Amino acid sequence: MNLSAKTVVLIAIGAALYGIGGLPMFGIPVFANTTLKPAMAVLALFGVLFGPLVGFLVGFIGHWVTDLFAGWGVWITWVIGSGIVGLLIGLFPKITKQRIEKGMFTKWDFCLFVVLASWVT
Repeated sequence: MNLSAKTVVLIAIGAALYGIGGLPMFGIPVFANTTLKPAMAVLALFGVLFGPLVGFLVGFIGHWVTDLFAGWGVWITWVIGSGIVGLLIGLFPKITKQRIEKGMFTKWDFCLFVVLASWVT
């Protein structure tokens, strides 16, 4: 695996944003004992914009950073799970590439992204 300097910087920025956004103090309360974390939006954004490899590494490293700074220890199963979420969301542009190149990003493509993002998270 040969990563360019640009890719390494993108991974570092994404992992830092994910790591900060995943901390408990940045959760947006929705229901009792349920919060929305900005970290998932960061993960989806980096996965879609920069591909599955960057998405995986942002999720993996970012969740690792969150666990370290939150103080509850690193749960490797959740860390790998976040990496897989970034990987799967990063596959979305590959699925819709031909239609996007033709300028045909439709409501169905948007719905596909919403369903994919909802399913993997």
